[in-house]
Amino acid sequence: MSLLFCNRFVPKQYSVSLALNDTKPNYSGNVSIELVKNDKFHGDGDTADYFSVSLNTVEVVSVSAVLRCGDKAWKLLPTLNKTAESTEYSCKELPLRQLADTACLTLEIRFIAVVRKIMTYSDVTKGVFSTKYTDPSTGKSDLFLLSTHSQPHFARCIFPCLDDVNCKCPIQLELTADNRFSCISNMPVESSEYLSETSNKLVRFAQSPPMSTSVFSFAVGNFDFLEQTVRMPVSKCDFPIRVYTMVGESQRAQYALSTVAAAVGVLEQKFNVKYPLPKLDIVALPFLSDGGVENWSMIQVINDHILLPDWKVTDAHLAKIHRTIRDVLVHEIVHMYVGNYVSFDSYDHTWMNESFATFMSNTIINSVFDNTTWFNFLNSDLQQLKVRNMSADSAPIFTANVATSRIHDTFSRNSYEKGIFVMRSLASLFVENDDQLNQQNYDVFFGMVGDFIKKNEFGNFKPVDLWNFLKAHKSNRFGYDIPTIMNSWIRTSGFPILTVTKQDDGSYKIEQHHCLDEADADIEDVPFQIPLLIKKSDGTLGRQLMTDRSLVISAEDLSDDFFFLNANDSFIATVIYPEATTKEIASKFHVLNNVEQMQYFKNFSSVIGTHYQSNESITSFFTAIKYIKKVSRPDHAAMTFALSVLSNIYKSINTLACFNDAAFYKKLDTFINDLSNKYVAQLYWDNVDWKVLGTEELRLRNAILSLKYDNPATQVVGKTLFKKVLHGPKESVPAELLTTVFAIAAQSSNLKEYKEISKLVRNPGLVVNNVFPSVPNDVQTAAINSLGCMRDPELRYKTLNFVATNPDVKMIELALLGFRFQMSAYGELWKWYLQHYTVWYSKYARDNKSYQGLFFKHVSELALECAYYSPQLSKEVENFVASKNDDVKTWFEEAKAKLDSIRLLSEANQDLKLML
Repeated sequence: MSLLFCNRFVPKQYSVSLALNDTKPNYSGNVSIELVKNDKFHGDGDTADYFSVSLNTVEVVSVSAVLRCGDKAWKLLPTLNKTAESTEYSCKELPLRQLADTACLTLEIRFIAVVRKIMTYSDVTKGVFSTKYTDPSTGKSDLFLLSTHSQPHFARCIFPCLDDVNCKCPIQLELTADNRFSCISNMPVESSEYLSETSNKLVRFAQSPPMSTSVFSFAVGNFDFLEQTVRMPVSKCDFPIRVYTMVGESQRAQYALSTVAAAVGVLEQKFNVKYPLPKLDIVALPFLSDGGVENWSMIQVINDHILLPDWKVTDAHLAKIHRTIRDVLVHEIVHMYVGNYVSFDSYDHTWMNESFATFMSNTIINSVFDNTTWFNFLNSDLQQLKVRNMSADSAPIFTANVATSRIHDTFSRNSYEKGIFVMRSLASLFVENDDQLNQQNYDVFFGMVGDFIKKNEFGNFKPVDLWNFLKAHKSNRFGYDIPTIMNSWIRTSGFPILTVTKQDDGSYKIEQHHCLDEADADIEDVPFQIPLLIKKSDGTLGRQLMTDRSLVISAEDLSDDFFFLNANDSFIATVIYPEATTKEIASKFHVLNNVEQMQYFKNFSSVIGTHYQSNESITSFFTAIKYIKKVSRPDHAAMTFALSVLSNIYKSINTLACFNDAAFYKKLDTFINDLSNKYVAQLYWDNVDWKVLGTEELRLRNAILSLKYDNPATQVVGKTLFKKVLHGPKESVPAELLTTVFAIAAQSSNLKEYKEISKLVRNPGLVVNNVFPSVPNDVQTAAINSLGCMRDPELRYKTLNFVATNPDVKMIELALLGFRFQMSAYGELWKWYLQHYTVWYSKYARDNKSYQGLFFKHVSELALECAYYSPQLSKEVENFVASKNDDVKTWFEEAKAKLDSIRLLSEANQDLKLML
């Protein structure tokens, strides 16, 4: 049981005084604790009638303890309990009845505690820790820094305290330290005085408001800092921000400082709550076990997550570092309100503490720094989350009875990431119009949370307290039952798949089931509480609450032919539309925002190739592509994704169609040809200033050119760019198009061009300056890959010989990938593989981790796959594999599984033939 319930008296306020010395392995301290009666005391079975208080301590030795009441004082006996991580301070000569009416008790403890020396990243930072580092001026390792790590339960390693999130007290801190050191803590310095006849100073910090010991912190040592003052929008005051670094590192912190300065005012404005403390410090440390710790207004972050590199990096790498710094810092400053100002009453709710901070930080970053933040987060993290949660054994977010010592074990990645999207779903309920939804504007929700913070300042709460508050709030204009909705998503594992059916009377029937990766998974199919947001063609939002297995929405409720479910991807779900609805959405695709356009295609990709796929899934997808007339009008990233899905489907089903259905093969080929012609013609390709095009447009252009390498329009563009790769001018071809351009050129290459490409395999530096950015590996990879795209039989033969004679060259097997899409060459590839099998296998058997061993594995996988797809070779492949070792048999089983997937895709071929 927590000491909070075991003590008759609990702390009301701490006054902590510590004497620190950079040459000693420990420090001495005094803590004066004002005590009050504990209204949470659970001591029914406690018969002790004398004074006793137990406080949390770990590696803290109590030298003496005294209880004072007015002018009276009693010496207390400290009794250590290492197992319980506590020390009892008692006096059997002091009867409780003597203290019954007192209102003023002060416990004074003198103690000694440990300073942990941190030398490597594997050393755990907890309690007080210190390290030495190199002086950039002298090169000597004689600079010193000391800091603290209290979260989640390490304050007990710093001073005797009630180390419980539910015990919030003001803390007054004094530090005695060498005069040359900077001193930082949660509150500003109130006074600093030089101690005569010593080299020390006494630094006194302002008393904090009530706070949890888990976010108490201080730092002492050799620090540089950058500072900036910002005008806060709510408090209308000038607010000081500092970033502290090791000596000589402060200029690397400029981006971190500007990030915090830009974000903290926005945070205050969104909550409409004055920032709770009078300053904000960020401390960069060389070691920190958690990477970042949200101490109240003294945030600590490990150097790598906050400082810019002091060496030259590419623009792309620098952009990635900027994203990391923003993600870390904005997340931590959100905790200054939710987590510190108001705190969760149990570590059971760690998921929400972290999920809310990331949800809000993403929103701030999206509005202040990068308006693609949510779009990218949904496209990457949400899709990965869905894959993990399709398993029948996926766990719900909710976790009960989390012990403080097990927080890191219990706090799962899945609960955290799912929590982010559940919080986003909750915030979406209060969005009042489509414009706010499109802008990822959740200010109504943040304002409601701000009102909750004002009501509960310095307090502790359960998530259900917030749910009830939101339900009763005046901004809940649509009357959502928040506790019921949130309970459904937090306590139910997985997520739903929704099947939409348009009925004869114009209404829509929606049916929900758990989305699972196995059709016969044994799981209770409990319906989710789903607050549906429905986008209409005029930009307004329809709202429906789905509480059962199915829901019918009448035509009158919609008053619109256009029906797009789950506007802005607001809740976690996969949606299956009927083909007629697919056509309606595609014909008005411009009505959807970029998130919805990507979501539309992600819904297809989530179903195609799974047990949820029907023939209509395939035909609906092709219908969607067919009805999008202008390739550059939709969001470029969404259209690029759609074309990649189309390319995968086309190349997969074309493999079997080539052998089994010549008429369909030709029809599908014609469709892709026509589509390529149309899309290539819609974009300009001559005299393009590639450097002014964004990454997403370059990717879209690459996807268009990749659809069909031998398409006439594609050939014209590809060959023109290939000549520029070979002959310049300098930096005339973007690296994003390089592999595709080489593959296009290879389709119709002659012997001379083959030799030019082969030369670049060995010496990519010959043309690297004609590509931007200039990366020789990109040129070499593109050249190797294109060798397998040669259509001329003689050149294919040369490629096979080239690969056979260079098996030790890293990634040489890429030269064979193009054979996968040349069905007429499957026999040639198989014959070649059999010819070299014995020699290659013997090398593999000796060392299967070497380049040659990996080469044999990759070549075997490709050769077995291609040959087995061919009706003329499949029986021969089976006979061959039957006599081989387990590895070859495993690779063959993988090839068979791929063929099963292609057969599943191909089930819709006849319907698709009619549609095309």
